[in-house]
Amino acid sequence: SCNNGKVSQIFYASSNEGINWHPYPEPVLKIGRDGSWDDYNSEVPTVIKDRNILKMWYAGYSHAKSDQYNIGYATSFDGIHWNRLAANKSPYGKEGLVLTYDESKEGEFGSIADPTVVKVGEQYHMWYNGFGINMIAISHATSKDGIKWERDKANPVLKPSMKWEMIGAEGSVTQPAVLWNGKNFEMWYGSFADEYQRYTVISHAIS
Repeated sequence: SCNNGKVSQIFYASSNEGINWHPYPEPVLKIGRDGSWDDYNSEVPTVIKDRNILKMWYAGYSHAKSDQYNIGYATSFDGIHWNRLAANKSPYGKEGLVLTYDESKEGEFGSIADPTVVKVGEQYHMWYNGFGINMIAISHATSKDGIKWERDKANPVLKPSMKWEMIGAEGSVTQPAVLWNGKNFEMWYGSFADEYQRYTVISHAIS
């Protein structure tokens, strides 16, 4: 993600050894069309290679509702040219949109964001941030196609509880990154250490 002071968009860079990176000169996933659910920000991507297709899930929000994040989906064959999911294939009838917040669910008050996706066998697993009352928590959903998602009944699956995840009565566990090690899911995630959301620490959890 990169923000130019006005909007956030998704960029791409390549490297042969992981140290020296060569950025592509333009965003590879720009904000959505005017009036769309992601016409103000597209950010925090997670990408997997599924057979010969690159699949991306990302967070976005609209200019009209700049405090309400949802999750979108796009595909690519080269990592540079991306196509959002067609509106007629979206569960919500909106280009790119595959998961929107549900305020009837704990920890999904007004926004969901920051997805990370892992495919194990033929099932996709997504972990994402949910913004609740007095907390930011991590929830889980599964899918057979990466488009239609079913929330875990145990959501949120990770709530703030450790002393470094709490600021008084409020807490946060944020921006998960998950890997499947062949036996377990391993998650690394951040949390805020003060009320200004600074000094993020990184923690580890296993399931």
